[in-house]
Amino acid sequence: MSTSLALLWLVALIVFIVFLVKGRKLSKSGQRDEGKQATKKAIIALAVSIVCLIGFGATSPTSSNVEADNNSGTQSAAESTEAATSTIEATSSAEPLTIEIVAGEAGDYGKKIVFNEGTDQEDRTYEYLVPAGTYEVTNLGDHATQVNVYKADEKNKTSEGWEEWVTGDGGGSQLLKTDGTIEVIVPEGYAINVDEPSHISMKQAD
Repeated sequence: MSTSLALLWLVALIVFIVFLVKGRKLSKSGQRDEGKQATKKAIIALAVSIVCLIGFGATSPTSSNVEADNNSGTQSAAESTEAATSTIEATSSAEPLTIEIVAGEAGDYGKKIVFNEGTDQEDRTYEYLVPAGTYEVTNLGDHATQVNVYKADEKNKTSEGWEEWVTGDGGGSQLLKTDGTIEVIVPEGYAINVDEPSHISMKQAD
């Protein structure tokens, strides 16, 4: 809007000058009526230019508004940068999930499971429903142990009629020496099992 008014003001000013000069020339040459007409047109053009000038001044942004807009933009940019920095710091400071398991204790992930219930071979133990992923498993106990990966909540009955764990395609067992560390993969829907008196630490890989 302010640009259009500025352009109109410039055109009106040029028209004013042209008719003013023309009116004077006509008056000097004896053509007074034509000179008066040209002078009237010059006055009209001058009035238009003055109106445009006033309108241009009223619609032009003040320095305080410009400064406020600049400050607002700077503040928004600063807030965005701060938020991004906080996100990066939170991500970088997040430590891998570490789980400690003591055989025979529920802990945070243990769920009791019973095999051959009601028989002389009844076995009560825990399956540990840890999140799926790859783990570095360290033996914290005083003896070597075996780390088992089985299907969670599933039992298989042998031909003799006894219940046992279901290994499935993603399960299996690994020997873990004293003070040793191994890599264990726990697929989705699988659980960890260790026999007493095992004590292990599981650190999820990045």
